[in-house]
Amino acid sequence: MQRKKEGIVLLAVLALFAALAAARLNPFCLFEPDSPEYLFTSRALAEVRGYVEIDHVGQPPHTFRPPGLPLLLVPLSLVRPFDVVGAKVVLIVFSVGFLALLWWFARAVAGPWGAAIALVLVATSPYTLLHGTEVVAEIPFLAGSLGLLALVSRTRRGPPSWKEVGAAGALLAFLPLLRMVALALAGALALWAVVRAERRRWLAAAGACFAVFVLWAWRCRAAGGPSYLGAIQNKLDGGGLAVGEQLRFYLARLPQVLLPGLSPGQPVYERLLLDGAPTLNARPNNAGAAVPPLPSGA
Repeated sequence: MQRKKEGIVLLAVLALFAALAAARLNPFCLFEPDSPEYLFTSRALAEVRGYVEIDHVGQPPHTFRPPGLPLLLVPLSLVRPFDVVGAKVVLIVFSVGFLALLWWFARAVAGPWGAAIALVLVATSPYTLLHGTEVVAEIPFLAGSLGLLALVSRTRRGPPSWKEVGAAGALLAFLPLLRMVALALAGALALWAVVRAERRRWLAAAGACFAVFVLWAWRCRAAGGPSYLGAIQNKLDGGGLAVGEQLRFYLARLPQVLLPGLSPGQPVYERLLLDGAPTLNARPNNAGAAVPPLPSGA
């Protein structure tokens, strides 16, 4: 009976999230140039041209963003290339799978009530809805990371089987192709594994992540194109915020990310919504230029 009630709660939350996500479906990309580039490079991969920019003259190799999400979108690109709505549907499917995995993992750690609270908090977060309905790599990365944690935190004692290490290695080999922050995840796993002999098989999985990153960095360097890490370095070298200041900047906004609307200030996601776009609320003047919006009640 208890399992049945838990299943009903899970299905109800997943159905509600899917309905809200479907209501956000539209043929526009809020994240540019990220989302269009994912679609263009996915089509290039589907046509076996390589990871190139087919929307540029000469089709140069793409080096800025890794090819994880374009690879996931290849099946869609084979039948419906450049389909923004179709790509968003794929991301919604990943989001529903991520929420189901979150519930399963939280239940194992915190019990059914803890799993229900975690599921509701994450599923109702504007950030989950936003990133789960746009063509970006955040939700697939979170799903893969959670799958890795579920593998590593298994309950039985003793060293992991090589099958488990292989599954973790496959995940860690793919995660840096979605987000480079996977290197931090692999580093944390390596530090955790090295302190006890029974955990050291996990080092092979962490090594897979670093190996893929080195190959990707070598490919980008050989192609001579811009890279994401290079852009960060250029920003720091060019007088940008110091690393410590950047950490303080993001930590100060963490409460707004975890519990949107409860801390003071404008939510970080608000500028990506229609109500937060200044040009959409502006009034055109006689010359066709935008002027500031009228105050409320004017």
